[in-house]
Amino acid sequence: GGDTGGGRESTTRLLVVFLQGEALRRLIHPFLPSIIEAFPLKGVPPRSASASLEALGELAQVTRKSMTPWIQQLIPHIIETMQDQSSSNKQRTSMKTLGQIASA
Repeated sequence: GGDTGGGRESTTRLLVVFLQGEALRRLIHPFLPSIIEAFPLKGVPPRSASASLEALGELAQVTRKSMTPWIQQLIPHIIETMQDQSSSNKQRTSMKTLGQIASA
């Protein structure tokens, strides 16, 4: 069968752990475009979307201004997720992510 989102979610959560490791953060910058484009933000189970949002927030904290080229692309997805009534966890995570991006 196909991936039901569990593999993507696990991979994304692993990226969050990776981003929280101080020594590993400097390795992210060359891969930033590929990482951002790979995040599943739409049409995925709520847990995968929440994991992607959490990773985006961590990525913003690590890369700071390097994420600027993608902000206009990402903000509409984050705001749409904030308005999604189907998952309060997604709403909380999207609000936190928006705050992390704004403070980066």
